[in-house]
Amino acid sequence: MKKTLPLTAILFLSLSLFLPSVSNATAPSLVEPTYDLATHTLSVRIRHWSLVNSWHYIKSVEVKVNGALVSTNSYDSQPDTEYTYTYNVAAGPGDGIEVTARCNLWGSRTVGITVPKPAQDVGHGQTSKPADAPKTEPAVTPDK
Repeated sequence: MKKTLPLTAILFLSLSLFLPSVSNATAPSLVEPTYDLATHTLSVRIRHWSLVNSWHYIKSVEVKVNGALVSTNSYDSQPDTEYTYTYNVAAGPGDGIEVTARCNLWGSRTVGITVPKPAQDVGHGQTSKPADAPKTEPAVTPDK
């Protein structure tokens, strides 16, 4: 019994230091895309908890327009727990934009939006505001 306890402790410590811990690896808790039709700018707000931003981070952000991959952006760290990346993306009213943020250790979150129609003049200097762009429910998936 005395020999087993130190061996078990050493094995446990070795595994916890050299293997990524799933308990510390998390999918992003927030992926919030917004699109500016006038400037063709996609802003993606991301919230992803990390104790060490250069060890556990969002490694990639993929952007699809109407199902076609238009951008894959790779990163080696993340700037903070919550931050925004911006991308130049060509899309028009009614186009679907899907954004997937992927953790380097485990999991991802995918969120989609529809580009709203621009506000139109309705007379007397007033403009109508487009309804909120419909969003798909975020999908959180483990990486395989």
